[in-house]
Amino acid sequence: MEISTFELLVKRIAPRRLLPPAIRPVARRVIQGYFLTISNLDSKDLMFRLEFTQSNPTPADPDRTILNNVDLIVDIAGANTPTTLFPLASNPNRFRGMFPLPAGQTASVQLLPRLTPALLAAAEPDLEIRGYVTLTLPALRPSGLPLSLFAEPQSAAPVKVLLNPEVRGTFLPNNFPTDTTGDLD
Repeated sequence: MEISTFELLVKRIAPRRLLPPAIRPVARRVIQGYFLTISNLDSKDLMFRLEFTQSNPTPADPDRTILNNVDLIVDIAGANTPTTLFPLASNPNRFRGMFPLPAGQTASVQLLPRLTPALLAAAEPDLEIRGYVTLTLPALRPSGLPLSLFAEPQSAAPVKVLLNPEVRGTFLPNNFPTDTTGDLD
C-alpha cells in the first residue's frame, strides 16, 4: 500500500545571491529527512518491504536521485541498523529495502540524506529528492528443510500495523563545521 510522500533536502532556505547582504545570514541550510514509525500489532514477527519511488528528475541530475545520496536506517529499541537500499532493475526510479519487525514492537525507519563532507562544505548545496513510499508484506521462502523454491505469504489474514510518516528537518548555521562526525542531533 502507498503510505505517504517523502522529501529529502540539503539546501539553502533561500538563494543567498538574490538576497541583500544584510539578510544573507538567514539563508541557512536545511537538512530534511523522512521518518516512518511503524508498530507491529500482530502476534508474530514480520518482514516488511519498503519501496521508495523518486520523482523522475528532468533533466537527469545527480542531486535529485536516491542513488548514492541517501541512507536507510531502522531503529528498534535503540539499535540503529543501516539497511541496504537497492534500485530495482525493472525501474531505476524505485529503490527497495527490507527489515524485520518483531511482534508487538515499534520501529523508526529513517530515509536520510547522506551528509558527506563535500555536501556540508558546499556553498550552495542543492540536494532535493521527492517521491512516494510503498509498504508491503512480501511472501517469503520458508526457512528450514525441505528447501522450497516457492514463496509463501507471511499471513493468511491482513496484519495489524500502526503507521506514522513524518518529514523532519533541522537548520544548520552558515558556519557549521564540515568535519563533523557522528549524530547531528
